[in-house]
Amino acid sequence: MGFTDMIEVAMFADILTIKEAFEFNHLVKTTEDFFLTSCCCPVWFNMTKKNYSELYKHMSPSVSPMIASGRILKKLYPDCRVVFIAPCIAKKAEIKEEELKGAIDFVINFRELKEIFNALQINPAELPGEEKDQALSAEALRQNGRGKFFGKDGCQQDQPQQADKVKGEKSGRCGKL
Repeated sequence: MGFTDMIEVAMFADILTIKEAFEFNHLVKTTEDFFLTSCCCPVWFNMTKKNYSELYKHMSPSVSPMIASGRILKKLYPDCRVVFIAPCIAKKAEIKEEELKGAIDFVINFRELKEIFNALQINPAELPGEEKDQALSAEALRQNGRGKFFGKDGCQQDQPQQADKVKGEKSGRCGKL
């Protein structure tokens, strides 16, 4: 298909989760304070930005894991082209937003990828595996990373506890959001 490499975006979701956990701990000091974590869904983010400006002021300035991964890859490999395989067509619109342009070159959604595989008669289950030295192996992600669950409902609610783990502290400030 012409791809040189593949990077698991879950690692970038983990990095952003830790960043937002520190932001939460820095910004939320009393029961009156509140902080909305970012969301990897551009539809939710833009709806909040356009229709709920009062809430938007309390949102994390973090970009989505998709945009973060593209920016870092472009910094490490300036001539690379980044193609994001997405669960949703909304990611196609996200890469066209003015402040996010250039991080990701193309988005292919799961349905389109399946159509490409079918047209090229590729069955991923029949392809040989490849051992690679990744920054976070699949095993490391299973043991430590929550990035694979970034888009799952409620997964970011434990960010303060994630930051506290990094700092070696315990927090009980975050309930179900």
